Amino acid sequence: MELNKINDERIQKGLAQNIAPMYFILLILTTLSLIIKMTLKLHPVFYMIEIIALIVSPTYYIITNAQKNILFVKETDEAITNIKNATKNNSYNLHFWIFLIGGIILGVSQFFYPIFLEGTALQTFLSASSMLSYLFLGGIPLSVASKKSHKAGLLVAWNSEKSKTTILKKLKQYYTAQAVCSGVIIIVFCLLAIFGYSLSRPFELVFIMAIVLFGASFMYFSIKRGMLESEKYANEELDCAEKSVDDNEEDKI
Repeated sequence: MELNKINDERIQKGLAQNIAPMYFILLILTTLSLIIKMTLKLHPVFYMIEIIALIVSPTYYIITNAQKNILFVKETDEAITNIKNATKNNSYNLHFWIFLIGGIILGVSQFFYPIFLEGTALQTFLSASSMLSYLFLGGIPLSVASKKSHKAGLLVAWNSEKSKTTILKKLKQYYTAQAVCSGVIIIVFCLLAIFGYSLSRPFELVFIMAIVLFGASFMYFSIKRGMLESEKYANEELDCAEKSVDDNEEDKI
């Protein structure tokens, strides 16, 4: 039990430690995106999400640390560092979800009501790709943190051979069902197009989503490989933790 507790704490602290510096990078990228869009004179709706994110997530960070009376305390103590890292982790998640939800709403709105796609070719392109830009802005720092966590063995999704088998089985079933359903939709729409059926906007959106889901279904192999590699790294870290515990016990004796 003691070793499991040590391992759980290591995972939580390690994940927070890796994502913490990425939060400030995310704030910088968001600020740059806001400045660029304002400079190019895009419609305000296309940088409103940046403004909301830059207000909400830092406010959460400030209020949370202020409530714990550590806002202006230097991170010299390990306990304070861990608390601030956890807060930065939560702030990053909040910032990312604002990007994700806001980007989806903006993208769908443009599809049905493309009233803001006006101006120069560059302005039109940037407006149309706004939804994807939010995924890149939020995903780039997260990918860096995830890579570091992966190599440190912090991204293991199971704690036993039984749960490992169950999780991989459910993962395979999920992506298989996704591929089949989206594949059927793509085939049906292609057949309708061959026979001269013109897709209306709602069906175009369904068709595009089906293509995206069909492509995403192939992520199963990379996700499975990442989980297995992280398990290997985690076992190496666990061996080190066991050795450390044994050494401490010997020193006490």
